[in-house]
Amino acid sequence: MLFSEDNNLINNYSIAEADTSSVLDLNKSDDCDSSIPQLNSSYLTLNEINDYLSNDNNVDRFMHINCRSLPKHFDEIRSLINYISKPLTVLAISESWLKPFNEGIFQLPGYTFVSCSRQTTTGGGVGLYINDCEQFRTIPEFTLNSDVIECIFVEIIRHNRSNLIVGCIYRPPSADLCEFNNFLTNIFRNNLLIGNKGIFILGDFNVNLLHYETHVPTSNFLNGMLSFGLIPAINRPSRISNTTETLIDNIFTNCNVLGCKSALLYSDISDHLPILLECKTKLNVKSKNSLSLTGMSRRVYHQSSIEKFKSYLRNTDWDSIISIQEKTDSNDIYELFINIFNIGFNKYFPKKLKTSCKKCLGKSG
Repeated sequence: MLFSEDNNLINNYSIAEADTSSVLDLNKSDDCDSSIPQLNSSYLTLNEINDYLSNDNNVDRFMHINCRSLPKHFDEIRSLINYISKPLTVLAISESWLKPFNEGIFQLPGYTFVSCSRQTTTGGGVGLYINDCEQFRTIPEFTLNSDVIECIFVEIIRHNRSNLIVGCIYRPPSADLCEFNNFLTNIFRNNLLIGNKGIFILGDFNVNLLHYETHVPTSNFLNGMLSFGLIPAINRPSRISNTTETLIDNIFTNCNVLGCKSALLYSDISDHLPILLECKTKLNVKSKNSLSLTGMSRRVYHQSSIEKFKSYLRNTDWDSIISIQEKTDSNDIYELFINIFNIGFNKYFPKKLKTSCKKCLGKSG
């Protein structure tokens, strides 16, 4: 069964339970002025998805499915994509369980499939279905399969507007998370985030973000992504059973998430829910993760915020800039620096709208 249309159990959980489950909050802090822009993801049934999606032609849509065997679930995935009335820009697949010899078999009409599969061992594998309307190139230096990480990246070419970098990542559960974090850092240092490009990293990271406050390697993973300006678009559990709720599938982006919306789809394709992000990158994909506020506003500078910002600067891995300074244009280096700097600056010194009230107007002097 592809989808459930009622409140019966889906993979041993119910719609009502899922809607009240744990939620990722990036702004849990004693400092009330700290603020990271964040999406509030929705759970959708099949009947709801087409109404949920925008009719705007200037939006991009990205979906990720951990399918646990593309050969086994290909017909279900094809039915899902055919049912969705709006085209996807990219569909990312993790745990494809393909081998190089059968990667060309599983084609979706209207999409081009690129894949990185395991050569010998079973399981794993990642792939991207890219809309045929898009021009793209694969990025071989970021396409690899190892015991620590499996990933594939492409650059979507956008004439007269910013290009997009789209990647799919799978971390095997047995892979050391510290090594995985180091691997990601090395990938991002290699000019991947340089330039005015929209970044979309989809996948099953097997890192439960709901535990980022209590598990140091998870905290390091999340802080590392944030330090590169990448915000998680999914904030609700993507894999739920009778006993566990984990947020391990996600879509990280450097686009302004306040102009996006995200969802998880009730699906029996596997024990992971498909996740979806829709955003207006076609009009503006400038790498700005700050809040866009209209009207009168000001920044609040408390001593506690200043100390936390200093700590952020001290703990940021500036090697990502130092390592590329000899081979990269100075303007691009500055853009990377200011992007990292602004993530912390806008978190600890957010803009606050000025408000007037009778109590304030009544003050004199």
